[in-house]
Amino acid sequence: GNVKIISSRELEQKFLSWQQGHTPELGDIELPYLDLLNGLSEPRGFIANIHSSNLKSIYLKFKEKLFSRNVRIFYGDSGKKRFSPNPKVKETLLNDEHKFWYFNNGITILSEKVKLNSENKTLILTNPQVINGCQTVSIIGENKESGAILFAKIIEIGDHVANQELIDGIIEANNRQNPVDERILKSNHPLQVKLQRRLEPLGYYYERKEGQYKEQSKLHTIKKLTKIDNRDLVKSNAAIVSQPHQALDDENELFSTRFNEIFKPEKSQFEYLIPYLLWHKIKSSKPSYIGSKEKKSVFKLSSWHILRLIYDNCPYLRKDSYLSEIVKALKSNKFELYDRLISEIFEKIYSLYKLSEQYGENSGQRDFFKNSKTYEEITKKIPKYLVNDIEEMFAEQLGEY
Repeated sequence: GNVKIISSRELEQKFLSWQQGHTPELGDIELPYLDLLNGLSEPRGFIANIHSSNLKSIYLKFKEKLFSRNVRIFYGDSGKKRFSPNPKVKETLLNDEHKFWYFNNGITILSEKVKLNSENKTLILTNPQVINGCQTVSIIGENKESGAILFAKIIEIGDHVANQELIDGIIEANNRQNPVDERILKSNHPLQVKLQRRLEPLGYYYERKEGQYKEQSKLHTIKKLTKIDNRDLVKSNAAIVSQPHQALDDENELFSTRFNEIFKPEKSQFEYLIPYLLWHKIKSSKPSYIGSKEKKSVFKLSSWHILRLIYDNCPYLRKDSYLSEIVKALKSNKFELYDRLISEIFEKIYSLYKLSEQYGENSGQRDFFKNSKTYEEITKKIPKYLVNDIEEMFAEQLGEY
């Protein structure tokens, strides 16, 4: 086979691109244009009027590979489809093609390099990615050829690792023009992509986008992994790095305001994973609420506070040298939370809730656990022997005694 020699710098860039989940290698793609307007110079940008038939040809060759960096690609219709197509886009494309340019918002393309051939009115795009307009391109590509014209904003990204902050800003800004929640906007963040890849060898698929696991589980290597919804992992980590009541924050709040508190470059995959696995075990335990709908509801809301209580009273969870061993134990089900211990902790929390002013109110349960002072009250209510039992539970099962 052919052997390509590359520099150490290029090798490093390719590794970082793979690690952070960047652009697939599509090569140089020719995009003819009708008219062209030069944008700014750093980075270089263009606005081009393009014919839908040329875009259709490119789509049919590369399809979803054009959208690897598009935050909406798995979003919509509860994972049944990649997106819910807007019927008006298709109707205009096929029946009112001369109006398409006026009705459509256009598309945005990031390209590693852009070469301009003004003689034959062609742009040569290296590894292009459609970061806004996925639906438009897909509808054009999957329907019969049309004479419709649309415009494209094309940005040359150059060294994409060095320009990561700018790229993230461009992607978020272009997708905020239409309603997109914060989880979707953050789905391609390098730290989330990095976490997804680091959890796979541990047997977990970290789903960054709605429907992503269903789409990827067609591959045998993915199908055998256990899915982790990133919302649950973010909530469990928020309970540890911030305060447990913040695990009950609105989803958009968690993925915007709390995101930089939770995701850190130096944080290991074990530090992300353990809070989630412990919370899952807490949620699956059998405390003393059996037969009581109210207690069952309260227990669910209290699970984040119980998780934080365990973390605050078990030094093993804060020591890097134990984290790998703890993950192995939690994965193999060798480690179990003692039902008796969880039940006693929960009963103390429940009695505190019954004495609160929120008890009996319509939203009283949630209001109680959303209160920033609740966790402090819980720590005062838990007796010393239960605190000691938490540490002993880990020590006994991790072979310390």
